[in-house]
Amino acid sequence: MSFVGGSLKLKGPQLTVRKDDKKKKRKKREKDQELKQKVAEASYAQQVSEGQIPFPEEHEIGQGEVEDRRTPAERAFEAQQRDRQRKQIQQRASKSHRERVEEFNKSLSSMTEHFDIPKVGPG
Repeated sequence: MSFVGGSLKLKGPQLTVRKDDKKKKRKKREKDQELKQKVAEASYAQQVSEGQIPFPEEHEIGQGEVEDRRTPAERAFEAQQRDRQRKQIQQRASKSHRERVEEFNKSLSSMTEHFDIPKVGPG
């Protein structure tokens, strides 16, 4: 076997990596911001519990009404989806677990042996 040892030689301009360059440390801004937010939430909750700030009611939180920008076809599609989902849930809830298992067993017994699940393992 004849091959040349050593490192891989690449064509084109050579890129040099300086070892004297120092890596810059990343700033921990995200952790600081999360900490500040938690402290602010805790102080707000404390002020609300002490009665210094009135507790916001639900109608005060969502003051602006959201404009519905869907087309009539989109509204009809979503209504049909809700109806289908409701019917599917009612259909599933109509049968008990025992009835579903019995129905499954009947369907398995009507199949030929070709479809049987083979036994795996000893015994």
